[in-house]
Amino acid sequence: LQQSHPQIAQAIQENPQAFLQMVAEVAGGGGQDPVSAMLAAAGQQGGGGGGAPPGQTVIRLTEEERAAVERLSAMGFDRNMAIQAYLACDKNEELAVNFLLENVGDAMDD
Repeated sequence: LQQSHPQIAQAIQENPQAFLQMVAEVAGGGGQDPVSAMLAAAGQQGGGGGGAPPGQTVIRLTEEERAAVERLSAMGFDRNMAIQAYLACDKNEELAVNFLLENVGDAMDD
């Protein structure tokens, strides 16, 4: 994201809370946490079933993508924040780490 859209990356870095609010709104504000919906969808490996609840999008993660999110969480970041950062950074684990360290790391120190 930093290389392809530096203006967007800068805006995200300057306003991380506003960015996460937008992600939550776009993901569907139907009362359920959008990250929880994504996690639930990611846990459904097989193909049977009706998909996402009305007004929500299902995002399925591969084993490799799930492992990347787990590595981010293992660094001490909240799982929901790790998932949001990973997806916001086009599933680039290195960019997600940088984003989390620059924008969420201060909150971890509290």
